[in-house]
Amino acid sequence: MKESNALPRQELLLPVSALRLKCDPALLPFETTAELSPDAGTPDLFHQDRALKAIEFGLEIPTRGYNVVVIGDTGSGKTSILKNIITKKAQKEAVPEDICYVYNFDNHDEPVALMLPCGFGNKLAKAMDELVADLSQGIQRAIFADKSHDVRAKINIDMHKKEDRLFKRLSQQARKYRLSVRREEDRLMVVPLLNNEPMDSEAYSQLPDDTRADIERGAAALHESFADFERERLRIAKKAFKKRQEQERRLIKPIVKQLIDALKDNFKEIASEQLTHYFDQVSANIIDDYRSFLPEEEYEPGSADENSNPLEEEDSEVDKFLAYKVNVLVDRHRQQGAPVIFESNPTSSNLMGYLEYKEIRGALKAEHTSIRAGALHKANGGYLIIQIQDIATHPTAWDNLKKALRLKVAQIDDNSEDGHPKIVGTIHPSPIPLQTKVILIGTPETYYLLRSQDEEFSRLFKVKADFSYSVPRNKKNLLLLSKFMAKVCKEEGYLPFNKEAVALIVEEASREVEEQKEITTRLSSILDLMAEGNYWAIKARHTVITLDDIKKALAERRQRHSQEEDITLKSLKNGAILLETKGAVVGQINGLAVYDLGDYAFGIPSRITAQVFVGEDGIINIDREVKLSGAVHDKGSMIIAGYLGGKYAKDQPLTFSASVTFEQMYSGVEGDSASATELFALLSALSGVPINQSIAVTGSVNQLGVIQPVGGLNEKIEGMFKICQMKGLTGKQGAIIPRRNVQNLMLESKVLEAVEKGTFHIWAVDTVDEAMEILTGCPAGKAAADGTYPEGTINFLVQKHLAELASKMEEKKEEKENASA
Repeated sequence: MKESNALPRQELLLPVSALRLKCDPALLPFETTAELSPDAGTPDLFHQDRALKAIEFGLEIPTRGYNVVVIGDTGSGKTSILKNIITKKAQKEAVPEDICYVYNFDNHDEPVALMLPCGFGNKLAKAMDELVADLSQGIQRAIFADKSHDVRAKINIDMHKKEDRLFKRLSQQARKYRLSVRREEDRLMVVPLLNNEPMDSEAYSQLPDDTRADIERGAAALHESFADFERERLRIAKKAFKKRQEQERRLIKPIVKQLIDALKDNFKEIASEQLTHYFDQVSANIIDDYRSFLPEEEYEPGSADENSNPLEEEDSEVDKFLAYKVNVLVDRHRQQGAPVIFESNPTSSNLMGYLEYKEIRGALKAEHTSIRAGALHKANGGYLIIQIQDIATHPTAWDNLKKALRLKVAQIDDNSEDGHPKIVGTIHPSPIPLQTKVILIGTPETYYLLRSQDEEFSRLFKVKADFSYSVPRNKKNLLLLSKFMAKVCKEEGYLPFNKEAVALIVEEASREVEEQKEITTRLSSILDLMAEGNYWAIKARHTVITLDDIKKALAERRQRHSQEEDITLKSLKNGAILLETKGAVVGQINGLAVYDLGDYAFGIPSRITAQVFVGEDGIINIDREVKLSGAVHDKGSMIIAGYLGGKYAKDQPLTFSASVTFEQMYSGVEGDSASATELFALLSALSGVPINQSIAVTGSVNQLGVIQPVGGLNEKIEGMFKICQMKGLTGKQGAIIPRRNVQNLMLESKVLEAVEKGTFHIWAVDTVDEAMEILTGCPAGKAAADGTYPEGTINFLVQKHLAELASKMEEKKEEKENASA
């Protein structure tokens, strides 16, 4: 290639104005953000109609399964936007019912759920506590009244008379055996008689042996009658006790009825079959277990009473009135509108509720007052918001949530997190009808992963609200962004931004999405730049945040994160990494690559080389052969073979061997952004025309030779510029990019200045031929009707060399065949 001061294909050079779309501060109708009303900076910063319509649809449709998944890039503000939308909607909706659990008198292991209008949960709990207090006074007053005392005394006297007659019969039976029976506490004692007088042990020992034997035989026979005596005595006592209970129940029934009727009357406005049944059960249980309302000395729990309360078994640690307490699981009397619950730690217990066990006599026990609400209960009748990444770490919670949505019930199970066994003998609260709209928030990646891996997901979350990563860079959105910044300044106490600073932030918002006419919706990056700009403005003692403060923030951020880039540049400078930015070499080209470290990305040119030789192996991609390349890169390599065959071998076989590789690349290659670059190196090797090492290239290619757009363009160009600047700018250096990527350019000011001065250049191309003419300075040549190319053009030389390689291969085959013959 002949040296020339003229740049090739100058009509393809991009002007400075195409390299970065500047934001004109004159478009901003303020001098500083302090002039803007912070209230106008709404949390839904950019109006994303598609996502907002989807959210509205999902929140309003009542059909089962139409729960919502909100997806968007991390930091895009989708969570705050969603909260704002749902909160406004919920405030206009009715407050849902209170949720209570009460004792189940039919089956104490299954507490009953009561759904009561807002505010009536606490009212019922208070009314039940007052009922217990009133019953204690009324029942004691009735039972301990004089008239009642006389009846009880008469029953006791009658019982004692019957016991005396029973004992008298036993004593008469004993005398037949010359024995006497006497009572000592709860025991019966046998004493031998002599002349109808009790004998002491000394006198008994002096009796003849046969007399003692007769007495002992009589005592043995009498002991058999003791069991009959005890059974009959207990029957008499039980009969008397039952008679006392019947009498006492007759006395208390009017009292209980009066109090229960008053209770029903207090709740008649919300009367339901379930609530009436509960009051009737309470009434029946009070009459059955009325003695629990008596003082401890009078209360005999469970004695002769088959209907005693299981919660009040002889354990003094348990409240004997626990059965009448109301557990107000969810109280909404202070709430306005429908609930909006954001669950940040969605474990199974936090979502579904749990049982709070108490240790009693070494055992864990639970009852209806031990039930604790989960997020599903609190959000019932409203909205529950969960981050997908939070619930993904709790598989049991995720399974339980899906089950609840599928069955439309909230079931509290003692179903602990994985690895923890259930407690034997626990209670099983009745399920609660579920009317909750669940909204999941995540990234597009998590959404599509769930759709592909979880069959139930698409049936339960049918509404997708997709927040775009960018919005148009128009006056409306620029003003919205400025007002949002004004709001943040007020909330965070930042200095105001002048319009030049805002303009630069707008440009950086475009750079982030690699679109000149778009700005990012990723609010977190804007907030970070605002915070850093404020810091440097304060350090500089400014009263407003200026353009220089934002530039300082960007420069300092790059300085903090660019250590790996600096190490790579040092290796390029000292020659450890081979790269030329001058001269021309056959089969060698500088390709542009991006290294993305997560928090920082930078571009570095890489040397790509190609060799061609006689053979029929086709193109050997060395990186693919040693498994250092990914599937997309391998596809790009195969496309190159398709291009060569389609352009140069339509009428003859493409018979040649070639090798292509990224030199000094040991960490792997992925993507097709270097496919065009690899093709250019091959074409140089096939044509024998050297490539200008001052120019680096990026772009993918299709089989028709069209150069296609790629990503990471700004970092790639800036990477080449830094290398050229480090080695010395010659005025001939630059980069070739796909024309379809021009709209993605948002280059740094240093590159713009160099292009303005003519010390660095950027070409935009559509085809392989255009790029080859820039790289080599030679015409590519257009095909004639017979498929041949003008002599001396690149395409002619490539076609000619391919024919020569094919011919030589045929000769070698013939020589081999002759030798074999």
